[in-house]
Amino acid sequence: AVLLLLCAMLLGVQTASPAMVRERDTATIPGARDPLADVVPGALAPAQRAADALSAYRMDVAFDPAFGTIGGEMMLTWRNPASRPLDEVWFRLFPNAFYYGEGNLDVVDLTVDGEPVIPEFALADTALRVPLLDAVAPGESAEIALTFTTTVPADATGSYGIFSRDTSNGSWVLADWYPILAVYEEGAGWALPEVTSFGDPTYAPSAFYDVQVTSPADLTVVATGVVATADEAGGIITQGFIAGPARDFVIVADDDHLPLRQEVDGTLLTLWTAPSLDPAISEQTLAVAADALRYYNDRFGPYPAREIDLVQTDPSGALGIAWAGLLFLDGPALLGTYGEYDPEGLATVVAHELAHLWWGILVGGD
Repeated sequence: AVLLLLCAMLLGVQTASPAMVRERDTATIPGARDPLADVVPGALAPAQRAADALSAYRMDVAFDPAFGTIGGEMMLTWRNPASRPLDEVWFRLFPNAFYYGEGNLDVVDLTVDGEPVIPEFALADTALRVPLLDAVAPGESAEIALTFTTTVPADATGSYGIFSRDTSNGSWVLADWYPILAVYEEGAGWALPEVTSFGDPTYAPSAFYDVQVTSPADLTVVATGVVATADEAGGIITQGFIAGPARDFVIVADDDHLPLRQEVDGTLLTLWTAPSLDPAISEQTLAVAADALRYYNDRFGPYPAREIDLVQTDPSGALGIAWAGLLFLDGPALLGTYGEYDPEGLATVVAHELAHLWWGILVGGD
């Protein structure tokens, strides 16, 4: 059912009525954040149906550069995707994987519907079982709350360097950094594969995200979704991000990234690069991304999100990596060397990663 919802959203089978679009575009409700803020008007109707079926994360987290951590509180409104009642929910704790060295994800104060529960760790602490107070019927929900602290390893290269803190330039690359809901496969149960340092480890269901991120004001925080709120005081900035349906929530934080933007068919493309990158290469990269997005919109169906970020990072052994609405692009090799000496190679990689926004993310795989 989730796949059908996502495919309907992808193909733009239905569109919202003009009244619905106007109301959403102009509504200003103090204290309320629209869970569909990252959805383009033409995809609002299928996105609303998805919102009635998918789980929803709410997080309030903060960076602590002195200790190399990010953490805070998380509440998940978990909806049972199975065709039978379930009495447990599983999460993945990827920062505890052996290949992240000093990386760690610590979870405490876990409750279900307000009542404390005792979790069970498995798979070398990379999986967490949460017992439910009572079995939850298909389509019904439970509120799972917890507090977590994630230690981000310095200069980590495990799994292409998707979870690391660069001590040479102060950047943070954060994929798989929070407790991620595991996938429930109909007929097979909870999917809990062993972690691997080779290939993409993330296997997660689509969900909605409302994430408040507090950081030093000199860090530019780029994340999945759109910025709904921003408040700055005393050298600290707190931003509220809204995303979904999204298969993950990824953050890149850096103190000198510069943006270059272009709108394509209602989606804002933003390329974030270091100031040392040749501006001509930045313009070329964004132009390639814009052309690819137009082509895929026509070929696959309109992309349903309002924003896509392409961010210069320094991955280990990969030229590009795609996440929900956010792409990692290798700075030294792809943007630097390919950008200067092999523009066709640069275009191929950028177009390839953009295609993953449909195949692998909107339509997921294991």
